[in-house]
Amino acid sequence: MDIVYYYDADSQIAPVKKFLCKYAISSNDESRQKEHKLKMIALIDGVIRKASENKGIVGGQFSEPLRGNWNFQAFRIKDGRILNRIFYFCYYSNKLVLLSAIDKPDNYEKGKKKKVDREYQKALLKAEDYYKKFINNSKNYEEYK
Repeated sequence: MDIVYYYDADSQIAPVKKFLCKYAISSNDESRQKEHKLKMIALIDGVIRKASENKGIVGGQFSEPLRGNWNFQAFRIKDGRILNRIFYFCYYSNKLVLLSAIDKPDNYEKGKKKKVDREYQKALLKAEDYYKKFINNSKNYEEYK
């Protein structure tokens, strides 16, 4: 199964690709930061590739069924106290499409649950919008590298 980034023509970005830029190595990074970023990008890449080899299923701690009637699934990849959620779906049997992503705190601070839940709901709605746009024009993608 090929892996692709959904590309949004309106905003001219691939949301997951943009999200993953937070793990880009910069010249200002200390060696510990560089090591952490490399470790995280390798973990994320490994989860995505494993899913593509198993018809979109990765299982274990790295996936989560979404509550509600969503047309996509989510990878859950922990980075310290944050869960990277990467929304994706399988387009027929030949493409795993990476739609969008969000950081979600693993443990909420008291009083922030509603705010975090609202942000997560917005992210789900945006991913659903991307899903529909992709279905209507399945050429809106960039190759995964």
